[in-house]
Amino acid sequence: MKRARDTAPVMTVRPDGSIEWRNKEGKYHREDGPAREWPAQGAKAWYRTGKLHRDDGPAMAGPLGRSWYRHGKRHREEGPAVEHADGRKEWFRHGRELTAAEFAATREKEIAEIGDAFKTGLTRGITVSRPRPLKRSS
Repeated sequence: MKRARDTAPVMTVRPDGSIEWRNKEGKYHREDGPAREWPAQGAKAWYRTGKLHRDDGPAMAGPLGRSWYRHGKRHREEGPAVEHADGRKEWFRHGRELTAAEFAATREKEIAEIGDAFKTGLTRGITVSRPRPLKRSS
């Protein structure tokens, strides 16, 4: 049986003051925070099993800007995947770069599909595949 301490990432503080967390395979990895930090520069990077990844915010953040990644690929659903400190922006989906117009068209189509599904769900009957027996009061 594996114990939590057998699989927990190990933290190392480097001579330059940077902090890194690695799993037993030696890959950058941390579930509950950034796996790499550069306190002197105010920068952080989130990794899962050696790949840049974060579910709830940018996977890289620092003085040069912010970047969103999923499973090692630049990706963001609701906005630009890269926001440079100088204001420039770049849009990516699953590692594929899009223009601002392509991103807006894709997002608009997705929102319309969600809206259509919501409307359909409200106007159409549903079928329960395994009805549960009602509890009868005594």
